[in-house]
Amino acid sequence: MDKPVRILLILLLLITMAGIIFNVFSVNSRLKESLQLVRESQQQLKEAQEEIAASKVKLDSLNLGFQNFSSHIRDIQERVQILDLERRASDADFRLKKDSIKILLDSLYKSRGIHSEISIAEPQEYRNPK
Repeated sequence: MDKPVRILLILLLLITMAGIIFNVFSVNSRLKESLQLVRESQQQLKEAQEEIAASKVKLDSLNLGFQNFSSHIRDIQERVQILDLERRASDADFRLKKDSIKILLDSLYKSRGIHSEISIAEPQEYRNPK
């Protein structure tokens, strides 16, 4: 082969080799960038996962607080019901005693010949609004 063709082939081979080397390093650089983006995304996902876990702990704590509060409210409602029943029983007992005293006084007044309208008022704390 003659010298100019040989130089041309060597030049063409060098250009091709330079292109291949450039492509390999260029692709390697892009792969490194992609790998860095993947690592950053993984880190962001880990941080998001930690935030979600922390939020879940806070929500569980709030839920427990609401359950305790609900339990206290139910306890208060039950106590109020018991107090109301006790008050009603006390009112009924008071009315029975009042009626008994009224009957006894009426019989005493009749036995003595005194005519009187007896009015025994209920104390304020025993009044039962109807």
